[in-house]
Amino acid sequence: MARYAYVNGRYVDHRQATVHIEDRGYQLADGVYEVVGVRDGRLIDDEGKVTEGASTNAWIVTQNDELVTRQTDTGILAGITRLTLKSLAGALQLKLVERPFTLAEAKKAKEAFITSATSFVTPVVKIDGETVGNGKVGPTARRLREEYVRFAATGEAVT
Repeated sequence: MARYAYVNGRYVDHRQATVHIEDRGYQLADGVYEVVGVRDGRLIDDEGKVTEGASTNAWIVTQNDELVTRQTDTGILAGITRLTLKSLAGALQLKLVERPFTLAEAKKAKEAFITSATSFVTPVVKIDGETVGNGKVGPTARRLREEYVRFAATGEAVT
């Protein structure tokens, strides 16, 4: 009999339900980012790799400035926001690498963020209470969010 865990509004296979809490940074109306105590989870597979957030895709920027997200497989949602962000990253000439990453790697990253249809690009500044990068919204997440919002509003590609 399959067992499921209820994580942030959806049922997941219990083997994927190792949840690690993250704090997110949000953009306020005046363009200033502020860290707030919003909690979300990251799901970890049997090999210790991050699959996704509870209803989001997970991304990191490594110390070598690689933009990393898990490749599309049965472990993640292959959403339109993720696809759009991959396109924007290419247009911005960011080095995109699709591969799994560990929670430890995410904690040591320069930046971490999540994407979804409802949160667009949302920076993650802490995971399990540990500061990611310098604890502030990084330039990659900020630029990708700005470009995503602009693209969504105008349909114009990055120039």
